[in-house]
Amino acid sequence: MPPEVEPDVDAVFGELLRAGENDARLRAALAACSLDSPAMISLLRRAVPIRFLEIVSATWPFSDDARVLAAVVLNPRVPRHLALRLVPSLYWRDLADVAAGPRVAGAVRVRAEGVLKERVFELRVGEKVTLGKIATPAVLAILLADPDAKVIRACLQNPRLREEDLVTAVRQDAAPRALLEGVPESWRWRDSYAIRLALVLQPRTPLGVALAQISSLLTADLLRVADTPGLRPLKRKRRTHIARPEGPLLGVRPPLARTPKPLPARQIDLTLGRGRRYNPCSSVAAFPRSRWMAEPSDMASFGENLRRERELRGVALRDIADATKISMRFLQALEQDRVDVLPGGIFQRSFVRQYAKHLGLDPDRMVTEFDHVYGPEPAVPKTASPSRKRSDARPLLVVVGLLLLAGVGFLAWKTSRPEARGANAEPSAVAVGPPPTSFPPDRVYPPPTPTPNALPPAGQVRGLALTLAATEDCWTAVQADGARVLDRILKTGESVTVNAKKEIVISVGNAGGVTYSLNGRAGVPFGREGEVRRNIVITPESMASLLQETPPPR
Repeated sequence: MPPEVEPDVDAVFGELLRAGENDARLRAALAACSLDSPAMISLLRRAVPIRFLEIVSATWPFSDDARVLAAVVLNPRVPRHLALRLVPSLYWRDLADVAAGPRVAGAVRVRAEGVLKERVFELRVGEKVTLGKIATPAVLAILLADPDAKVIRACLQNPRLREEDLVTAVRQDAAPRALLEGVPESWRWRDSYAIRLALVLQPRTPLGVALAQISSLLTADLLRVADTPGLRPLKRKRRTHIARPEGPLLGVRPPLARTPKPLPARQIDLTLGRGRRYNPCSSVAAFPRSRWMAEPSDMASFGENLRRERELRGVALRDIADATKISMRFLQALEQDRVDVLPGGIFQRSFVRQYAKHLGLDPDRMVTEFDHVYGPEPAVPKTASPSRKRSDARPLLVVVGLLLLAGVGFLAWKTSRPEARGANAEPSAVAVGPPPTSFPPDRVYPPPTPTPNALPPAGQVRGLALTLAATEDCWTAVQADGARVLDRILKTGESVTVNAKKEIVISVGNAGGVTYSLNGRAGVPFGREGEVRRNIVITPESMASLLQETPPPR
């Protein structure tokens, strides 16, 4: 809009704000202004009174101007009944804007979409091309059935086009030849595995296009090609040569043999949006966009199946490592079936679950396959609770204490007698030591140290100061005096200090990836790299066993 029109629009807008919802003042302001259609459209983009929208839509000449009426419908404050009444009088370009407008009421968008779907067949080729680039999914479903190649190319560039909608269009019985030839040429859709499979399973696909896609299919899908009726014999013959390693085709490498027994064949049954189900045996099923997963080849190892799924989706291993915070070394070992390199316990299945989630696979299914190949997770034996053991040991401790008191009293009475004091015999030293310390089985206590000069006596140690420094990414959980103060992954180079009065309990997921110091003195390593250590208890009495013999130089 020209700059000289802005002052008139600002002045009229000010008058409208002063008039509020007063009908007479609003009509007077509209009659007094001399705005043309572009200026009125600019004014209607502002927060004008609701009553003014109704007046403009019923006042000539604006009531006959479709562009002005479109501005009324696109105004967020327009009443729903007024917008629904004005939608049929809009141009197709304005209908597309209303159908895709994020601030338009849902009922109005649906109404605009329905009117546009009825007018699509009356549009010229150039108008269809423009509409294909901005249309909503419901309108795209109609445009993808158009026989003109220009319209198909425009639809394939639309950012609102979803993979499941395109697969549905390709699998239609009357899919146009322009669509079947244009999809493989689209840079956006030519690498989609679901699209390639749909093209092969479509009997109307040109033979050259189908043969170019069939060589990249998995074994389970090649079997589907053989069982699908209506396909050309050459397609099925090509499938037979690719599926069998002994076929005459050159350049086809047979898959690696898997050591464990093959998994039983299972039917894929994934959930799509809007309540639909995907059944691989159905000829009208649609593929989900990000949750599609093919049956793994029975002749490939578990790690090769993972690597193949990742390469089919074009995902780099570094991207998975950055997203899941799993070391590249562990991810490479998982794809190379070197499970002995991975940390034990639940971490192996956790790595498989996070890997599968990042690729859009079914995490539970991948963990089940992992357990089938490498065996299920060993069951952890149940141990008695610490509180039960402490409560069972209390009577024994009471008896031992009473016996110690009786022995000390007897010795004191015996040494206090005159004959005992006058005797020249060498008294025998009686060493009375405390009972052996017993700890709960779920906590790891460092062994006691026989060096009494390493630290001051326990009574002189006031508080604990633990400083952790991560040399690698390491999950760490710390409790100070019974309260959890840390439970997250420490990044490489990050350091944390925890203070406590009586006790610190620490657990680490990578014992070799973290160093620490206690009260300013360096500590011995918790364990090796990749080793999991849980519930390491640090107290003033056990602190000496965790420190290095000589303090580091300052």
